[in-house]
Amino acid sequence: MKVSEQWLREWVQPAASALQLGERLTMAGLELDGLQPVAPDLTGVVVARIESTAPHPDADKLQICQVSVGSDELRQIVCGAKNARAGLTVALATEGTVLPGGMTIKAAQLRGVDSFGMLCGASELGMQDEIDGLWELDDSLPLGQPITQALHLDDVVLDIDLTPNRSDCLSVAGIAREVSALYDIAVTAPEISELAPVHAEVFPVNVSVPQHCPRYCGRVINNVNAQAKTPVWMQEALRRSGINCISIVVDICNFVMLELGQPMHAFDLDQLNSQINVRMAHQGERCVLLDGKEITLSDEHLVIADDAQILALAGIMGGQSSAVTTTTQNIFLESAYFDLLAIAGKARQFGLHTESSHRFERGVDPQLPLHAMHRASALLVKYAQGAVGPVIEQLSTAHMPVMPSIDLAFSSVQRVLGIELAPDDIATMFENLGCAVVTTAAGLQVSPPSYRFDLAIEEDLIEEIARLSGYDQFPTQPLAAHNVLAPQASQSDALYDLHQNLVSMGYTEAVTFSFMPQEWCQLFAEEPAKALANPISSELSHMRTSLWPGLCSAAGYNLKRQQTAVRLYEIGRKYRDRERLEQTQVLAGVVVGDNQPRQWGVPTQQSDFYDVKGHLQQLFQSLGSAPELVFKAAQIMGLHPGKSANICYRDQVIGCLGVLHPHTAKALDMAEREVIVFELAITSDWLQKTHQQFQLWSKFPQVRRDITVLVSQEVEVQALIDCIQMLAIDALQDIVIFSVYQGEGVSEGLKSVSLGLILQDISSTLKDQQVDTITSNIITQLSQTYNAELRSS
Repeated sequence: MKVSEQWLREWVQPAASALQLGERLTMAGLELDGLQPVAPDLTGVVVARIESTAPHPDADKLQICQVSVGSDELRQIVCGAKNARAGLTVALATEGTVLPGGMTIKAAQLRGVDSFGMLCGASELGMQDEIDGLWELDDSLPLGQPITQALHLDDVVLDIDLTPNRSDCLSVAGIAREVSALYDIAVTAPEISELAPVHAEVFPVNVSVPQHCPRYCGRVINNVNAQAKTPVWMQEALRRSGINCISIVVDICNFVMLELGQPMHAFDLDQLNSQINVRMAHQGERCVLLDGKEITLSDEHLVIADDAQILALAGIMGGQSSAVTTTTQNIFLESAYFDLLAIAGKARQFGLHTESSHRFERGVDPQLPLHAMHRASALLVKYAQGAVGPVIEQLSTAHMPVMPSIDLAFSSVQRVLGIELAPDDIATMFENLGCAVVTTAAGLQVSPPSYRFDLAIEEDLIEEIARLSGYDQFPTQPLAAHNVLAPQASQSDALYDLHQNLVSMGYTEAVTFSFMPQEWCQLFAEEPAKALANPISSELSHMRTSLWPGLCSAAGYNLKRQQTAVRLYEIGRKYRDRERLEQTQVLAGVVVGDNQPRQWGVPTQQSDFYDVKGHLQQLFQSLGSAPELVFKAAQIMGLHPGKSANICYRDQVIGCLGVLHPHTAKALDMAEREVIVFELAITSDWLQKTHQQFQLWSKFPQVRRDITVLVSQEVEVQALIDCIQMLAIDALQDIVIFSVYQGEGVSEGLKSVSLGLILQDISSTLKDQQVDTITSNIITQLSQTYNAELRSS
């Protein structure tokens, strides 16, 4: 919210500078983002009037202007602006003035004609971005007066960052109420009186959805001069609030919105048919908005229509067909209260964000529409010479918000804030906020005003006390806590170890969005993803079905910034849209790039499937669960069919591992590298830290016996290892795979698998006969189970 300090001080006069006021507002929860001067240094620029013009003898586009600055002597100035004309009040940069762009004004000859100064446009003075000829000023400004003084440009704009629950401060009146409460001073609001109608014409209004529009006010104003010039003071008020001037009617609506907080809209009455209908749109109805954008509506959109067409998207933007133009003579002025749930999110569905939608989707005072109608009507009569008719109002009392009565116990204030305040001071705070206060035995009963939607429970009131007291005024006190060490579940320990071990292996934890575009959701899941009803953007429109796309996007971001190795992991939830939304917590990771830091002594190698498989084995080893971890080849959606596997624990699939399929990698903009991903479901089945037990190391030597067997190429190497381990040989410490071969010398349909058997006894040195017996038993077991044959050299 941008608010001019001068405009704010018309309402309330705190004894503080703009900076001090901003700091006080910040400590009250209305954060000051910045203080911006409304104009640069304009020393030497004065108010002047063009008394006469004559064509330049040697240039068709130039005029010779005789300009008055209030003295008897006229100044001759050559000007090329199209709107330069006799009687126009303008800004004159006198000789010696340094303009905001750095140009110094000097007496000069332009095509042989002397010129003593420069007539300026607003953009040349750093006031507006658009260049549109000379800046046309109000004729009532005194000639010769410095422009800074004449237009009150010695002002600053307070840029205040409001939280969504403080929509009551989206106006000068709202900020003034806050300042009044903070400094305990009175608010001086402009006097707004109800105008008596000068004609009896009304335009009928029908509200068919009072639950979405409990209050609708309208008024016919005839004989409006739509070409009237917006007064300079109002132009400046709008400009300093960041709003462009459009026309007198639109500018007055915007001014009232900024002043009071009530968005308003004016329709060209002569373009309306029969009556105003406040209703829900019909499925597929179309409307062209003021910005020229055509939108297609559904039955969830609230609209303002007549009997022939849609006139406006309620609370968001008007339609082009009924827009007020320079030829408009009669208008229908609208001021309404729309339920915030009927407006919230609707603008973003069409890529819109307007000042009106910004306010309505946060909440507007339901008692404000009639007050704002009277204010806008008075301004339209004064500056656009309109003739007002009677105000019509459609009011559904049953659907109007009811403000709660909240009980506040003084003991709760002291317990929560840790300070003791006088009851009278607390009561005064709430009275200054516009609340109705009744004293009770335990404290106060507080009824918030209609514009304070954020006050609903006792804690809200305590927060108000803290804000108004000033968070910086609370005394510093050491925390008094009674720490009790509670036993930790083994899963908590295991989860901590999970993080620590992944970090020790070079992984970095990432946190990615839970939302993603629909096309990403379809890369790894055939089931439809859950669409968001109110997405932040089209790229964040669905709940994620996998953590991999977000991690791959983060990995790609780092690779594009010269990172040669990226290892990321995330623990988060993925979602499935079934009969009800299912969410599963998983550990997911992505690995891409070098498998170790680059150095001169070792050739650079890229991480592959087996590197990441080793990481997972090491991870389970840290939990004491490695012996029960098995990888089984599988075809997994989105992964390379020859480089993917299910991860099994105790014969249950708990995750998967693999290399991205080339098509998937291309869709994720990772096509140039081999990307390895993994996922593990976070369950108590495997995420339990096994307590380590001491085991005596054998002091006797190990024996290694290598065997090579021929088996069907369909048999997995892991199956051979499982087969050997089923023999439960005490002396068998480990099995090492050192060769898997298919090709010349091996029959078609077979493969050669070489295994290293590591044997060691705890009580004695193994003899050759014992080793031979163990080896023979293993070969027999493999032969009987998988028809394996010992391969001769």
